[in-house]
Amino acid sequence: GIINPSLPEAVRATEIKARAEKVAALHELASARFSVMVGPAGTGKTTVLDVLCNLPEIASKGVLKLAPTGKARVKLGAYAKTVAEFLYEHNRYDGETKRYFMKDGDNYSEDKTVIVDEASMLTEDQLAALIDCLSGVERVWHKKR
Repeated sequence: GIINPSLPEAVRATEIKARAEKVAALHELASARFSVMVGPAGTGKTTVLDVLCNLPEIASKGVLKLAPTGKARVKLGAYAKTVAEFLYEHNRYDGETKRYFMKDGDNYSEDKTVIVDEASMLTEDQLAALIDCLSGVERVWHKKR
């Protein structure tokens, strides 16, 4: 939208800078194979990801949304999954032993973009199993507060 011209110059300058940063983030995220977006709550990380997910060239190839916990999963929307759910579906998590592992075959390539919210909460075993499983994706985005 248009920046309100009645705002003080300093406020308008801050808004212009923030918008430029978001455009740069969009460009980087859309073109990089692996990206990490870091920022405090309320800085627009989710908005930027929503815009990217709705770009025709990304949306048409599918977006997988993952989170480490059920609570974080809910924030990602109706079709999101926990990392454990996703890895269980692809034979890389044993719900009885609570162990994650890598294995040959059964790699995921249905959606070409993967968003992992709060990936810093993942254990090394979870992250290794997830990366091992994502063989056919084009990009992975990690969002972190």
